[in-house]
Amino acid sequence: MDLFSSAFSPAVMRVVESNFSMLATIPVPNMAETLNAVARLRNHPGAAVFTSKTGNRDMMRETIYNQLCNLLQKR
Repeated sequence: MDLFSSAFSPAVMRVVESNFSMLATIPVPNMAETLNAVARLRNHPGAAVFTSKTGNRDMMRETIYNQLCNLLQKR
């Protein structure tokens, strides 16, 4: 996993703290509990976390798309 890289995790956090909009995937909570970088992403004030499952993935695609469009229009 890239977040175990000593160079990747700080680079991601620099992007997050720079106020750029981004779409990222993070591991499910049981894996994420062991990674400080994932917790920082999940708890970031500007983060919106969506849980995609087989039963909701089509709906989630539209939900995430709409949220990204709204976010980008505000900038």
